[in-house]
Parts: sequence; C-alpha cells; structure tokens
Amino acid sequence: MTTILVIEDQQPIRENIAAILETEGYDVIGAKDGSFGLRLVREKQPDLIVCDIMMPGIDGYGVLNALRHNPMTASIPFIFLSARTDKLDQRQGMNLGADDYLTKPFTRHELLDSIRARLQKHTMIMKRSQSAQRQTSYLEEKLTALEEHSIESDRLLEQFSDEFSGLISNINLVVQLLSDRTANDLLDRYLKVLKEECHRGVDLLNKHRVLPKLVDDKTAKLLDRFNELIG
Repeated sequence: MTTILVIEDQQPIRENIAAILETEGYDVIGAKDGSFGLRLVREKQPDLIVCDIMMPGIDGYGVLNALRHNPMTASIPFIFLSARTDKLDQRQGMNLGADDYLTKPFTRHELLDSIRARLQKHTMIMKRSQSAQRQTSYLEEKLTALEEHSIESDRLLEQFSDEFSGLISNINLVVQLLSDRTANDLLDRYLKVLKEECHRGVDLLNKHRVLPKLVDDKTAKLLDRFNELIG
C-alpha cells in the first residue's frame, strides 16, 4: 500500500486531507510540524509527502531542504501546500526541488490528480533507474569477463611466442647444419622439407595476423636469417 505523509500544522486541514486520501486506498500518516514530519520520514519512509509551507519551527522550505540533502530521502515526491498565491513563493518551492505546488483552498480532484501524477512519474523514474542499474551491472560483468579473457589471451600469446621463437631457432640451426654439409639427394630432400614446413608455418601465422604480435627483435632477426637461407 502507498504511504503518504501529510505535514500540516492546522489539524482540521490535516485530518481532511487524510480522510480524502484514505478513501482512495492510501495509507496516511500525519505530522503537526516540520520536526515531527522529518522524524516520521526517517521512521516510515513514505512514498510521497504533502507539506504545508507556513508552519512554526521548521517550515515547509526547511523540511524540503533537509530531505533533498539526504540521499535516502532526496527522491521522495514532495507537494507543497500554501495559502499564498505569490509566484515567488511557488518559484522558491520549485527551485528547492518540490514536485508540485497546490494553493489553498484546493479541491479534492486537484489534490488527488497531483498525487497520482507525482506517484506515476516517480514510479516511471524508479523503473528506468533500476533498468539502468541492471544494464550497468551487466556491462560491468561483461567488462570483467573481457578483462579476464584478455589477461588469459596475453598469457597464451606470450607462451606461444616463446615456443615459436624456440621453433625458429631450432629450424634455423638445422638449416645451417644441413647447408654446411656436402649436398646429396637425401640432404636436399631434408632441406626442402624444412623449407616447406617453415614457409607453411609463417604463412599460417600471417594468415591469422598473429605474427606481428609474436615477433620480437630477436625473433625478427632469426626470421630474416631464415628467409635468406630458404629464399
């Protein structure tokens, strides 16, 4: 059930407002001044507040200012009541963050229409806020997963780079040994096979665009030397 707090120092008006709202199914709590009203806000966390401006002690402006500076209460819909029709008073209330301003005397329909509109707007804002929070959480999870994947990819890439560098070094050594020996048909075949395999490995790496990431300065020199040998 929707709870509405009515802060009004004049008891007849406070009770009349409460009666109107209760017939519409709202749960109503009342406060006779600003101090008591702020205490009830902390204790009951109402869904909407209807508050008079001119009250002894903390007036309506003071109540609204206190609510808007508290993150726990800053978003509660707030409707001002006042017998004053001065536009400056209305502007001051709106500048402080009031959602609406009703001038006394107001009708039953004016009161209920204002309350329904503020509650609907608040519900819409809360839904959008919750949706945005869910989207943010989803994106944070995706970002975390991507970061973890990136770390693992970097580790595998580094491991592969080391292994590939070792492979090039070993093949380069074998090619040099075979090249230094007296050539015959068997050695020529071995050398041809080594050259073909190395060409195939380099082509494969180039095809997947991995080679630029894997080749450090040392490996680049080995590849240059190898290309000279198999060229």
